Amino acid sequence: MGKRSREKRERFASKNLGENWKERQLRPKTHVEELCLFIITAITYLTLFTPLIMNGNFFFPFVSPKSLYFMGLVQIMFFIWLFLIFYFPQYRPQKNPLLVALILFLVVLTLSSAFGENPSYSFWSKPERMTGLLMWFHLFAFFLVVSSVFRKKEDWFKIFAVAVSVGVILGFIALSSTNPAMRGGATVGNTSFLGTCFVFVIFFALYLIFGPGKEIKLQNIYRWWGVICFLIILLTFMLVNGARAAKLSFLFSLVILFFLWLIFYKKGVLKLVGAFLLVVFLISTLYFVFLAFQPDSFVRKEIAERFVGQAYMETIGGRLPVWQESWKGFLEKPLLGWGLENFELSFMKNYNPCMGTPKCGVDIWYDRAHNIIFDTLVTTGILGMVSYLGIFLAIFYLLWKRYLIFYAPPVSDDSEKYRENTFGDNNQKIKSPGGGVEFWTAGIFSVVLIGYSIQNLTVFDMISSYLMFFLVLGFVASVAVPREELIPQKNISVKPWFSLIFLILFAFSFFYFVIQPLKTSYYTVASLGVPAASSAGRLDLYKKALASSPLGKYQIREFFGQTTLELAQSEQVAEQVPVENFKEELDFVIEELEKSITESPLDFRAYLKLGQLYNAYLRLGQLYNAYAVLLDPTKMSGAERVLGRAIEVSPTNQQGYWSLAQTRIYQGRPDEALSLAEKAVALEPNLFQSHLIVVRIAQIMGDNELTQRKIKEAIEINPAWATSLVPTPN
Repeated sequence: MGKRSREKRERFASKNLGENWKERQLRPKTHVEELCLFIITAITYLTLFTPLIMNGNFFFPFVSPKSLYFMGLVQIMFFIWLFLIFYFPQYRPQKNPLLVALILFLVVLTLSSAFGENPSYSFWSKPERMTGLLMWFHLFAFFLVVSSVFRKKEDWFKIFAVAVSVGVILGFIALSSTNPAMRGGATVGNTSFLGTCFVFVIFFALYLIFGPGKEIKLQNIYRWWGVICFLIILLTFMLVNGARAAKLSFLFSLVILFFLWLIFYKKGVLKLVGAFLLVVFLISTLYFVFLAFQPDSFVRKEIAERFVGQAYMETIGGRLPVWQESWKGFLEKPLLGWGLENFELSFMKNYNPCMGTPKCGVDIWYDRAHNIIFDTLVTTGILGMVSYLGIFLAIFYLLWKRYLIFYAPPVSDDSEKYRENTFGDNNQKIKSPGGGVEFWTAGIFSVVLIGYSIQNLTVFDMISSYLMFFLVLGFVASVAVPREELIPQKNISVKPWFSLIFLILFAFSFFYFVIQPLKTSYYTVASLGVPAASSAGRLDLYKKALASSPLGKYQIREFFGQTTLELAQSEQVAEQVPVENFKEELDFVIEELEKSITESPLDFRAYLKLGQLYNAYLRLGQLYNAYAVLLDPTKMSGAERVLGRAIEVSPTNQQGYWSLAQTRIYQGRPDEALSLAEKAVALEPNLFQSHLIVVRIAQIMGDNELTQRKIKEAIEINPAWATSLVPTPN
């Protein structure tokens, strides 16, 4: 090392580690320390298998088992880490911009959840998503542990080698599985979510190829394994149907990486060429995207629809109304938003009646905007959006600052040696205090986050993608942050009372946040296997599921309501179930849904399902011929009350009018029912279901002339409806 380089290194060391940094000696690890590190390392590897976890015995088998598996492992490693840092301060997190940005974002999430429309929903989420505040706390704990414990670059190559191995397994499952539910999406369950995982693991494989330096003992093994996995995953990625957003974002990121390589890794004219091409590429891409969303543009007709498929472009076009209504929701609560996980409440309040038509897509239920910008703005407001962007700014700042400081292109052999020495083994010598990174670290982990962000403009995150994202955050905080090496006491005395406190806290947390939600998920699915005739057995499982954990209680109540409603509408139920038993089941589900609308006054789905269950009472009375038991006038007034409130909550949603019209029919007021159905038609004339309900009500009224006129009006709007609107025989 040259004199100037050595002086530079010592100057930084003195500033970051203190004047006596040369005298510091790293002592051998104690047995307790080694055991804690071994367990944390093993659990970290196990968390990487999260995308492979699925189990049909649990509610939403592709989501809730994964999430609870991840949270359970994180709790174990986190409490062990807390024990570790109490006795060994060198494993405590170092203050850095990324840590600060994550804490700020978590603070905003917490405030948004606390002051949002449904704090309980924000904290627990639902089994279909599992991305509430509880999950965010676990993700942050995962970040703290991996960024503090894994300090050697070789540690991270082992982690990424396991991650890409999981990616290879996912690819084989996606292409070879005979299970229709796993075909394409593998154990992740959805091609879009699988595509997001592939974006991460492909770039991890690239890092295994280009990242290892001379200081890595098994550099050739990592490189060859990276090459093999890269080729397998890339081939699988391209063969899997769907995941178009992920594929496009990957190709875009790969091109960006090439231009960055020219700019930062080459000299002279190649730098200028790279910068020029990067600017041209970005401008061209933005212009292409703009034209792709213009219905009559050449790019849309001749390129976009051919390359990504007409159906995919129509899907994106169908989400535009959702994004437009999302902007309205943001303007209503611009500071902290509606609360984490509460997007659906905003969506229903600002419901676009064209949902369900070919113009706006067939989906009518959205709990996500399918766009990270609108999702974040609606649920956490402008503070959430700014703090979320702050995470990415902190990452780019750390990576490129450390690259520019320590890894400018070498001008002499001495500077090249200095570059190699900055990533020394912490067990052998003091690490260079700058936390410097080479180009492939800065470049690959910048573009993988760019690709991740681009594909999130049309999809959203689940646990599999969040795991990969926070793995990247932990890596950046580990290798790009200066770390003070402290010498802890050589001999430690483990305090029994302290260990007991940790054990009690862990037991409570693991039981309440992992075991109990698992039981809820299991009981929910078990209720589906109960025969229709066993109303008492089904009701017992309903009660156990809702008593075990608050996680997903709103969705589970609605699920039970739908199951009971389907049974109530079945003509076989009167032959199989005693009327008193089924009434008890129906009353329990109604009582639970009444709790939902009390706890969450803007939950349109709960109002709608509750109103439909109230309507089911008359249907059951007809089936059982037991009017004295089932025809309770308060139930009919309950339907009127609840469905009227549903229309107030979402006045442009046709479903409220349809269900209230059914109530009016049961009450013997067909004229009012027809008026409600016609209001639904007026909201969106191109929605077939509204016209069908109008025609059926006209038939019930016995007015043949009115029936024919309504059929004619509908056919004038869409002639294709003619065969579906044929009057049914009375």
